Amino acid sequence: MNSLAKFTDIRHYPLHECLINPDWREMGHARVLVSRKKPNGRIAFGMFLVDLYCLGAKELMADENTTKSKYENFMKPMMYFDGTPVPCDPHLGHTIIYGGIRYARSLGFEPHEDFEEASRLKARYLGGTIPIKVWAFLTA
Repeated sequence: MNSLAKFTDIRHYPLHECLINPDWREMGHARVLVSRKKPNGRIAFGMFLVDLYCLGAKELMADENTTKSKYENFMKPMMYFDGTPVPCDPHLGHTIIYGGIRYARSLGFEPHEDFEEASRLKARYLGGTIPIKVWAFLTA
């Protein structure tokens, strides 16, 4: 994976897909995967693991320059090892991630250490001047 600090401005690339595990409500954790397609055919993506019952944003993985083959054959299967993901409305993804963080903070837990850095970078390279509270991966 590329270092988050090396990400470039990709906010103008089209949303490729937004996925979630189908059993997120029952399991109490959501695995949200958001990707954008670059003109060269490569994929920029962010994967978020959100504990809905307590810890909020637990894990974050992102890359801005993955081949479509690696994305389809390695990254997605790794994220959804226990089943097939379903399409997720980007606004639902935003609500799950930030709602989980708000709830966890109300219990005294902060998000994963990479989340704040990624949020700043996403606001810069995917969402322009959009406030960090708006999940820039999902902003067209």
